[in-house]
Amino acid sequence: MAGRIVKLICIVGTNGTGKTYLANQFVEKELGRGGKVLIVTSHDNEWTQFSDLDTFNDFASGGRRIVMYPDEEEQTIQRISEKMYKGLLVMDDCGGYLGNNPPKSFKHLMISRKQLMLDILFTAHSLRDLPKAIFSFNPVLILKNTTAGIEGREKILAANGALEKVEAAQKEIKQKIKKNPYYQKIIEL
Repeated sequence: MAGRIVKLICIVGTNGTGKTYLANQFVEKELGRGGKVLIVTSHDNEWTQFSDLDTFNDFASGGRRIVMYPDEEEQTIQRISEKMYKGLLVMDDCGGYLGNNPPKSFKHLMISRKQLMLDILFTAHSLRDLPKAIFSFNPVLILKNTTAGIEGREKILAANGALEKVEAAQKEIKQKIKKNPYYQKIIEL
């Protein structure tokens, strides 16, 4: 895995725009090459095709999920940053458990992801649902239709030189979804 480029991807869109479908394509690709995938979700009834992760000790390949319960964010993300490596981490609907002030262990995970050879994929309903800290790591944004704008993210997008790109993409998406509800734009920060 020498020279492996680690990916940081954020898929943003409202319900029914294909976020989970697209995330599942990334999951299937990783599993198809014999890798491992960990799904973090706050919903017991999602990603049920994967068994719950009880221990990292026997997690060498395949897919597992962790249901993130309220008040367990710090310890769960700490365990992930200590034990998960060489694979794909999916943080589904991350706004529900990370919010704007994610636990301290989240920053450590983001900083360590290259050494861990860990791709991270976030899904969120709006840019506001992504923790601000993500933007400082220059993610690839896959924007779909969203009812929320960029309020609260203008400064950080402007600092990355992406504010005009995101605004133009959102405007284009609003036009294109009339014919294709799954239309998306990819923006590299």
